[in-house]
Parts: sequence; C-alpha cells; structure tokens
Amino acid sequence: MKKFLLSLGVSLLAVIYATTSIAASPEWNYFEVAFNQGDEDNDYDHSNEATSIGVGLELLNDYHIGLTLTDGENTDEDGGFGDPNGDFDTWQINFGRHPALTANSDLVINFFAGNKDWDDGLFDDGADGDYYGIEIGIRSMYTDKLELFALASLGDYDAGVENADADEGDSGAKEVSHKIGGRYNFDNNFSLGLTLINQDPLLDDSDNNIQFDVRWRFDRFL
Repeated sequence: MKKFLLSLGVSLLAVIYATTSIAASPEWNYFEVAFNQGDEDNDYDHSNEATSIGVGLELLNDYHIGLTLTDGENTDEDGGFGDPNGDFDTWQINFGRHPALTANSDLVINFFAGNKDWDDGLFDDGADGDYYGIEIGIRSMYTDKLELFALASLGDYDAGVENADADEGDSGAKEVSHKIGGRYNFDNNFSLGLTLINQDPLLDDSDNNIQFDVRWRFDRFL
C-alpha cells in the first residue's frame, strides 16, 4: 500500500506541475486501437506484444464506463520451460468518475475488473484468471491540443493472469501499476497517444511496456 501511495503521489504531482490553466478539458467519448510492446525485468528473457480495441463513454454527472478487448502474444526469448510461449486474450471493463479539479484537469477514479485467458504454446490447456482493482490519477490539458496524464493502480490478480502454466488454486499476486503519458489532438475527432506503463507484481520482477494508440472521439449521447 505504501508503494501504491508513493507512486500515485509522484505521478499526480508531475502532471499538476506541468499543467496550466486553459479553457479545455479531456474528452471521455472515444473509440481507440492500441498497440503495446513490453518486456519483463527478471532473470528470464520474456517479451510480449498486444493489440487492443477499446471504447469509452461519458455518463451523466461526470461518470464514465469503458471496455477494452486485447489479443496478445508472450515470447520466451531465452527458451526456458517455466513460462512458455503462448497467445492470450483479455477483456477488461472499468467504471468510474472524473470530477473536475480545475478548468483543464480531471481527477480520475476507476474501478476495473477483467479476465485473461491463455492459449498455451506448450500444453493443450492454457490457464486463465480474473483480476480487479482501483485506479486513481489525473488527466489534464497542457494546451488545447496536448493532454498529459498520470495514473496509479492497485489490483488483485489470480495466478493464471501472470502465468500461462498456472494450476487452479495457485496463489496470485497484488500488483501496483503506474502509467504516465500524453495525447496530441490533431482536431476535435482524431488523436494519437503514447503511454509508458510499469507493472510491478510486488515480487521480484516487473513488466515495462510502451503503448501507442489511435483514438477517434465522438459526441456524447447519454
């Protein structure tokens, strides 16, 4: 918990320090396609890449909901047996609120839940696992075109989420994740985003990921 609070505090201070007061606020209605590349910081040479599609909707009174579907692949460059190559599919739903902090900044509070299903490269039946957690951060417009954001999350993950070779009943892990990035809005409808993600399962290794996304905004209809 201390590590989560420290990560959250540093991330929020970085964005607050960088932002200025302008008449703009982040958008919450969008469809996006994202591409993610990552590696694990441990004794094994593992990497992963994934493509995802997502949609976000703003609801009444500063609430929002989102759904993300991901298809990815884990690669064991070292050729080890413990964490085999394999494909995975993930779905995640989040629900939260984004009250305004200033004219150009929103506080973000998300509750998320999802499932990861492995198609193991070595065994007939891959593992799967559920997860859930909370995410807190800030989205802020630095200019009318450039958005900056920082978020930290704390999640509870089944063993099957992290390990394609997990057995039912294996213990999972709590995980702190922090994201920091930016988004450039070319016009009212089209933007490109870059996100740096560090996922630390509070054990001996972590995942470092970089994500690019293309986002299309649409008008709020709820």
